[in-house]
Amino acid sequence: MTQSKAAKKIPHISEFPLVGSLPAFMKERLQLFERIAQKSDVCSFRIGPVRMVMLNRPEYIQYVLVDHASDFDKGQIMHKAMGGNNGLFSSEGDFHHQQRKLLSPPFQPRHISSYADTIGHYGEQIQQPWHNDERIDLNQQMISLTMSIIGKILFDTDVFSETDELGAAMAIGFEHTVQVLTSLYSPPLNWPTPHNNRTRKAVQQVESRIQQMIDERRSSTIERNDFLSILLQTRGDNGEKMSDRQVMDECITLFGAGHETTEAALAWA
Repeated sequence: MTQSKAAKKIPHISEFPLVGSLPAFMKERLQLFERIAQKSDVCSFRIGPVRMVMLNRPEYIQYVLVDHASDFDKGQIMHKAMGGNNGLFSSEGDFHHQQRKLLSPPFQPRHISSYADTIGHYGEQIQQPWHNDERIDLNQQMISLTMSIIGKILFDTDVFSETDELGAAMAIGFEHTVQVLTSLYSPPLNWPTPHNNRTRKAVQQVESRIQQMIDERRSSTIERNDFLSILLQTRGDNGEKMSDRQVMDECITLFGAGHETTEAALAWA
């Protein structure tokens, strides 16, 4: 019988007492991640009292997120940041696997081709006002672009931007998620701070508007190709459809995945 290998200690970068890498995380995040990657392929750091572990090799990420995904929890910080949303991004275990299966129809090739046409259309449209030698706010332009695209694909809405009530409310809700994930301490959402009051109002606007769209889709006989319509028609193995609450959570999750992360990637590129 061979003896099991002794567990290796995860390397840790040098940091400030108490706050750890929080100052660098808030002001020099890219440089911080580069320093962690140079330290080790698996390296830990702290954001205040919270210890993080960063994986810097594709096979390690594959091991955690795919091969042994069921052995890992998404963590209290992530669940707190999502504020009770039980969409695909924050759900766990068997329920997560069930939702992945239910959300697969919108990603079938016959639907993807139509999304490509939409992306191309809005990509061409946003460039029309640009002029040679003009300076533009690229980040803001990419926000407008991705909001327009996700609004059309997700809700079949032609006008969807930060100036639109739903788009603005979605952006506020996502800002709250980012703040919780990147702050040393965030007061509970039920505390009446100006930020929390603004966030709660935005959440109410989002939920009210999405519920209106759900009600419209359920009462209409017109076949539509947007994500929301497709999700309302999907059925689980037991033949049941998703509840309105779950459809709403998945729409909000897809908005975050299709808007903010894509906008950031495009701006960097």
